[in-house]
Amino acid sequence: MKALVLLLTFLSFTVVSYAQQTSRNLGSVDLAGNKGYVLKASVKNGKFTYTILDQKNPETEVDSFSLINNNSSNFTDLLKKTISEKKLKFISPEELEKYYFYFSNQNIFLEESESGSDSMEMIFNDSVAVFSYQHSNFTAIKKKDIYFLLNEIYPSKKIDFKEFTKNPFGYIKTNSQDIELFDTSFQAKAKNISYLKPRAYKFESLYKAISDEYYKTVSQDIKEKLISEFKNLSDINKLSDSINLLEKNYNQENSTLEKLSKELKEKSDKITELNLSASNRKSQIPKRLTNKIIQLTNTSSQADNTNTEAPEEERGNGTVSTLADDKDSIAAYQINQDTIIRLNNRKALLIDQINSHNEYKLPIDEPTTISTTSNSHENIKSFKSYLSNLESIKTAIDSLSKINQAIISLKSETGNILTKTEQIQSKKDILELDISSKKIDLETKKNNVNTKIKDQLRILVKTNKHQFNVKKVEFEINNGYLENIEVIGKATFFDFKDILQYDSTRKIPELQLKFISDFPIGISSKKDIERIGNYRLYSRFNNGMHYEMKLGNLISIVNEKLAVDRKDYSPKDGEHTFILPEQNNPTFKKSDTKEILQLKVFTDFVGINDENPNGLIQLEIDKEIPLYTKRIQRPYVWIPFRWAVLNQANIGVFNFFKPQFIYSKIENNNKHLLVKSFTTGTGNDAITKYGVSTLQLKQYEIFSVGADLNVVLYDIPGGKSTFLLNAGFRFGRTDLASNEEEPEVNDFPRGFTNTIQPSLEGLWRINGDERFGIEFSYKINWLRSDELFFEQKATTDKIDDFASFETSKENNTLQSFTLLAYLNVQKENPGRLFFRYRYNSEFSNFENNYAQLQLGYTTYLTRANK
Repeated sequence: MKALVLLLTFLSFTVVSYAQQTSRNLGSVDLAGNKGYVLKASVKNGKFTYTILDQKNPETEVDSFSLINNNSSNFTDLLKKTISEKKLKFISPEELEKYYFYFSNQNIFLEESESGSDSMEMIFNDSVAVFSYQHSNFTAIKKKDIYFLLNEIYPSKKIDFKEFTKNPFGYIKTNSQDIELFDTSFQAKAKNISYLKPRAYKFESLYKAISDEYYKTVSQDIKEKLISEFKNLSDINKLSDSINLLEKNYNQENSTLEKLSKELKEKSDKITELNLSASNRKSQIPKRLTNKIIQLTNTSSQADNTNTEAPEEERGNGTVSTLADDKDSIAAYQINQDTIIRLNNRKALLIDQINSHNEYKLPIDEPTTISTTSNSHENIKSFKSYLSNLESIKTAIDSLSKINQAIISLKSETGNILTKTEQIQSKKDILELDISSKKIDLETKKNNVNTKIKDQLRILVKTNKHQFNVKKVEFEINNGYLENIEVIGKATFFDFKDILQYDSTRKIPELQLKFISDFPIGISSKKDIERIGNYRLYSRFNNGMHYEMKLGNLISIVNEKLAVDRKDYSPKDGEHTFILPEQNNPTFKKSDTKEILQLKVFTDFVGINDENPNGLIQLEIDKEIPLYTKRIQRPYVWIPFRWAVLNQANIGVFNFFKPQFIYSKIENNNKHLLVKSFTTGTGNDAITKYGVSTLQLKQYEIFSVGADLNVVLYDIPGGKSTFLLNAGFRFGRTDLASNEEEPEVNDFPRGFTNTIQPSLEGLWRINGDERFGIEFSYKINWLRSDELFFEQKATTDKIDDFASFETSKENNTLQSFTLLAYLNVQKENPGRLFFRYRYNSEFSNFENNYAQLQLGYTTYLTRANK
């Protein structure tokens, strides 16, 4: 029954922790003089609740009280009242003050919701120099690889293989004049490289130094040749400018020609319009008036024979009406003669006006004559009508004359336009020939330039330096490390701007690259931050070519934020993505105060049996602190151990320090280890010895405190595995008893024993997914108790007599096998569910063992509840 209650208590605790309850436990204290009674305190929303429990029944609530104004006076007054009412033993005011002081200072379990302060900031560059090499960083570079590199760079040089591979650094010094790379400055650099350790790092550094020196030499030579080859570049530019000017003039002349063409069309349209208007005017002259003109023509012939003229004042327009008005005062004959003369003159004028328009030909009708002997009054009357009609004809002819003049003017202007158009067209033809000729000349010169550029570009391809434009940066921060760094962007030749300076139309090839990190990079200490720029990221291809980026070129600065007593600058765990150049200066924060310590709660299903001494509920608090976070790969591992390191692996030493506190026996059943006694003799000669086994000291352990130090970490990212070798040390305590019924009552000098427990643990961690993982571990534990009044033996089972106990072996070495699997329940919740199976046994005797089958939950101890 007790076990079931305890199990339900554990499950309730787990559910409450998982649900992030609002109530905070402030701990409990024994009530002085009242055995089995404890005072427990909690706080919720600022309200403090104190409860007296009777643990003998078990944990039956005796009474409780709450305080909003939680001060010392209110606390002692209410507690005194409660103790008196429940008839508990008197507790002195001094003890009550101690209780209040204890509860008011349990801040570690109070809500800690303060956000983490700024940890560090980074500044990213969006344009980075990267280098290409034929050898992967996973493969150790040898002397022959350097020899092949030099032969590729200088195929015409005869480099002796034996001489070079015997002593590469000596060859560089001796043959400095034969190979232009080996100048004085490079010899000094090579000398410094020769002192590097290990040997693989030394040869790799020399390989990269030669490749980099080749780039520097070739790129400088290319620039000098370009300057030398393109001394006539100014002539090319002048020619290009001249062509541009000619094309500008050509376009201007063409624009003028277009305007003239438009104007010519407008005038041609106007002439057509005027011709149409003239035709309309001609159609307005009636045919009957044409006959009158013929008559006037005949009359004019007769008048010409008389050799007479009309008076000057009577000539002109509008005289007919005047003559008609004066008919009574002029003799008929005279009037007749004068009228004939005047009409003949009018006829001649009209004939001249008509004949002045060559295109107008009046039709000739049947001839009509005017008799000079006829009655003058009749003639005058008849001529009045003729003259009136002739006036209408004059008006039409005047209009036609104006139209004709306009047409003549327009034809003259059109002729001028045509002449100007011919001149401009001739000028355009000359410009076009000039432009075409100069363009051919320019194209020839440019082709010569492009040919030389192409030759230089072919040489540039052999160099290893490239410009990489960064588009996106991604990485994770995990427990003081930068992990899974990815940098995405495009790369091209580093000197492509110099090439494009001479030919902007040339297309420079671009490569889409993704750089990654091979192992986690520590950012915990100042030394880590100083060293971060020396790490390299890689973009690899199947043909062996890979590109290398120095992390210091990507991250131009890491500025750690200082704080008093701060020695660990690593930011809060999380994943980050930055788009460059917009997000080039991010700031990172420390973990929230509520996320400092982790609490793991386990229940042991094997311990549910009341007869089993396994701790039913076990609490563990730990914190992994980064120490020496540097990782190295195979080429840099010492030769005696290099064979054991895979190409894709990385190794670290002393990576972390992990303090830990374990409370193993919360429940009351089987809480004490029964010390076995062995007696020989009787009376005064009786000798009694006490004995406990090493395995039982561990199984009945109440709590332990200590730490683990990582000795070696072997990480295989391709295998999703990490192997760790950890050394640990613990101080433990085990309660002892001589009587199972009353374990607290015994005649021992002390009812407990302290133990020291150095250990060595090998662990295999598999992380295939962020939601779950699994660990296998094997641990050797040397447990030594203080043996104040007993002897520690390998086992006390099946030993009943003193002699057998005396001769039994001592063995303080234990071993344990552990399988641990975890599951992240919710993404937004950092808690994990654990399954753990642990097999513990005596090192040399597997039969002496006990097992634990545990289900647990982990969360942050000081995490704020919601």
